[in-house]
Amino acid sequence: MAEGTDFNFVVNEEEAPLTPKLELTGDTEYAACAASNSAKEFSFKAAGKDTPSTAQIPEDGTKGSVEKVTFEVLFENLKPCGKKRSITAPGSQRIVDALQAVQGLQKIKKDLQKVFLDPLPDSKVKGEPNIGSPCSSIAGGKFKARFHKNLKDVQSLSIYDDDGLKSRKRSRFYVNVSEQRSRSQWITKMEPTKFHFRTLLIDCLPNDTLLSALLRDGRIDNSKMKKSVLSECSDHSVPIVQALMDDAHSHHDSTFVSEVIDEPQVSEDDWQESLRKVQIDYGVDRNPTHKGSIGPTVTQSPSYEGRTDTSASSVPSTSGSTPKVGNPGSQENKSDEKMYAEWQTLAAKLLKLDLLPKESEIKEKKRRKKLDKFAEPFVQEYHNVNQGTTVLMMSKLIGHSVSVGVVVKNDHCYGTCFRVGPKFVLTNKHVTKLADLSSGSCNDAFVEFNYLKAFPNEEDFVRFIVKDVKHSQDDLDYCILELDIPTGQFQLVQERLPGLESLIGSTSEGSTVTIIGHPGGQPKKLDVRCPVLNPNNNKVTHYLKIHPSKAQDVYHPGRTIYKSTFAHGSSGSPGFDQYGNLVVMHTRGYPLHAGSHSVLEQGIRLTAIHGDLRRNKPDLFRAIFPPECWDTVWPGTEEHMDCS
Repeated sequence: MAEGTDFNFVVNEEEAPLTPKLELTGDTEYAACAASNSAKEFSFKAAGKDTPSTAQIPEDGTKGSVEKVTFEVLFENLKPCGKKRSITAPGSQRIVDALQAVQGLQKIKKDLQKVFLDPLPDSKVKGEPNIGSPCSSIAGGKFKARFHKNLKDVQSLSIYDDDGLKSRKRSRFYVNVSEQRSRSQWITKMEPTKFHFRTLLIDCLPNDTLLSALLRDGRIDNSKMKKSVLSECSDHSVPIVQALMDDAHSHHDSTFVSEVIDEPQVSEDDWQESLRKVQIDYGVDRNPTHKGSIGPTVTQSPSYEGRTDTSASSVPSTSGSTPKVGNPGSQENKSDEKMYAEWQTLAAKLLKLDLLPKESEIKEKKRRKKLDKFAEPFVQEYHNVNQGTTVLMMSKLIGHSVSVGVVVKNDHCYGTCFRVGPKFVLTNKHVTKLADLSSGSCNDAFVEFNYLKAFPNEEDFVRFIVKDVKHSQDDLDYCILELDIPTGQFQLVQERLPGLESLIGSTSEGSTVTIIGHPGGQPKKLDVRCPVLNPNNNKVTHYLKIHPSKAQDVYHPGRTIYKSTFAHGSSGSPGFDQYGNLVVMHTRGYPLHAGSHSVLEQGIRLTAIHGDLRRNKPDLFRAIFPPECWDTVWPGTEEHMDCS
């Protein structure tokens, strides 16, 4: 195995029992305080059920980030030989930072960026961690620290945002790289048998798949992951192949071997979703602590596999038989993929844009800068629409926020929902699909309504089990879930968590929406006065010049386009206009290019959902809406909202 100078790094085995809870950071003290005061009068558990921790982790999972963990380090190569040092660090602090903060290690502080931590035989942590991971990921482990004499540069560290470092809902799995002797089979950036311990520890965040957890790890060569096969090593004689998109949490402490083959093992949509989840931007170095890019070279960017050259310099002339933009008639018999490529090529030519990634990092940064400059028209002039929010209106929105919850299953937050009717919540269908909820199969799923402050006390929990999926609809991407509300608490729920169905109104260009939800599975937040855009707005048409295939979705009559900062995890959030009317359910975003933040966001019109239920599910419609809402028709929705 790896060679070099060694010293021991030992972590105490002792761990206090921990039941971590969802974190909360309020957007304003006023909002958090008001909602918290409301919740104090209303706190209970679902009847007949023990209230589980919202973020329970496996027995051998990692410690919470806020608590401090203690490391006991034995430095064999430092004097006095064998002296143990006690290191106390927050669980959210990176391993390398915790080591560099030790007073007695200042002389080798820079070298600590190159250290490898090999687990000792009696360690409960069985693999080599990435030293860019938080200390909580290795609590309870014992390691032998090693400096490799041939390692010239610092290690490739994993990249986390602040929430990732602080997350208390971690899991882990291992990848055995000891047999990867052929360069074509390496999944690490460095030769595994020369530099690494035989088994790598892969740290996982909530909602991680096996693929997204691997992509986040700075040691992994992401260019090979799309075509990698993971086989789980167990007591079986034959390793069991696992899908890369499997929930990483369900494989806690499992060990895999990897193999790189010729065929992709994930769909393009799943690959792009994984890149967005980890926020990898190909061709741009996201790690200031080392020179190597976290991703592969831009020539390996999966978002451009199989595409034609779309750079302005390589676009063919538009003269002759080449169809013009806006006249796709001659393309009727061509495949959708070829049509898309031709449209994109012509758009690049007409807009003088270069859509093909560059191998040179400098050229790629210049190309991205030009794309960002082109995207400037997407920036909404907020002074035209955002005139501020009155305290009275904010108080009203805070009142509505108590009826907004987060959908949780198996310790994972899948999306936002909100109360409608006497015993239902409304969310996106794709949220329930991600959570694997279906009629008659809602085991372990619940809705938490009081996710308002960091590490709430158990008595603050306001949660109900999901009893059933009552109805879902594809075109409008909505789903109605029935909650299991104990009889003795039914009236209390109506008073403290009122349904929002009677607040429905229509939306229009020039108005705003305020969204209340749980972006990224985080505590309840508000995105105030997001400007609503007309589908014919220049900002929308600019986007469609780059992505003409999205026109049908953008122009959908049952949806509304606006600008918002809310991303993954906020799907299913209610959106209110400047008068307090419930107008949209936040649904999705549209990024300009792969890996970038969305430039447009979209919500489902509540008037469209109202009309669809009335036509296609009249009994459920009457169970949700009060009689005074049964005959309400909003202008411009009834004639084109038959989406059955």
